[in-house]
Amino acid sequence: MFKILVVEDDKELNRSVCTFLNQSSYEAAGCLNATDAYDAMYAAALRALTIKW
Repeated sequence: MFKILVVEDDKELNRSVCTFLNQSSYEAAGCLNATDAYDAMYAAALRALTIKW
């Protein structure tokens, strides 16, 4: 199973994207800021990272 980290500062959008990915057979976790994302990236083996540019 792919582990995906969603980095999005909009709390509702972050939750929605994670819910969609989890229901689509992915293991998604969300972070609301870059500091939390940085910590999460090094705490888990991730296959993908989504960010808003």
